[in-house]
Amino acid sequence: MNIDINRFVERYVAVWNEPDPVARRNTIAALWDADGVEVTESAQYHGHQELEARITEAHDQLVRAAGFVFRSADDATGHHDTIAFTTHMVPADGGGDIAWTGRVFVVLDEDGRIRSDHQFTVPSEGASTAPPRWTSSADSAREIRTGSPRCSPRTSTGC
Repeated sequence: MNIDINRFVERYVAVWNEPDPVARRNTIAALWDADGVEVTESAQYHGHQELEARITEAHDQLVRAAGFVFRSADDATGHHDTIAFTTHMVPADGGGDIAWTGRVFVVLDEDGRIRSDHQFTVPSEGASTAPPRWTSSADSAREIRTGSPRCSPRTSTGC
């Protein structure tokens, strides 16, 4: 398979930051196979509809409400039909520390679309190995942004 790995990662990371629902839906369809799956520590999301709901919820809570963006760590590697890379969730204003780091491992189909997407939370010093937990409320998003001990991307305490 001949694929520009760095361009692929750019598109993958961009979909999590995409504010336009139609553009987000189109990017999901272009990136994931119709039967593609994303696997996280806590759930599995099958097909475009579940993936769209998951990415939209993450965008609404973490990007729009909490003021974070997702960025590539520019460390993508791959061979055959696989790509591995790291993403960071950081404050959109450019200030502050990395709030979350994830390692992503994808397996692509023959058309270069994601067949399976596996996300792993990379623990930072003093942080839990649990993925960030959030609810759909704006209050929880504010608590994530401000680092409230009730619910923080760095810990799973009280979430």
